[in-house]
Amino acid sequence: MERSIHSMISFSRSFSVVGGLLGTLNTWYGRTQERRRLAELEPHMMKDIGLESWQLREMANRPFWRA
Repeated sequence: MERSIHSMISFSRSFSVVGGLLGTLNTWYGRTQERRRLAELEPHMMKDIGLESWQLREMANRPFWRA
């Protein structure tokens, strides 16, 4: 019986690690997509959202792993 409980705990930890990794990859992918769209904004669109071109460039050039 102890062995099956140990197996369940081990599986649960593995599942948690994989879930965390997938969540991180999803976040990084979302940031990449968002920053690509920001880089493509027209000047009039930047004004609409209240950002200056330097702010947009700074945001768009951040690495995907940085928030």
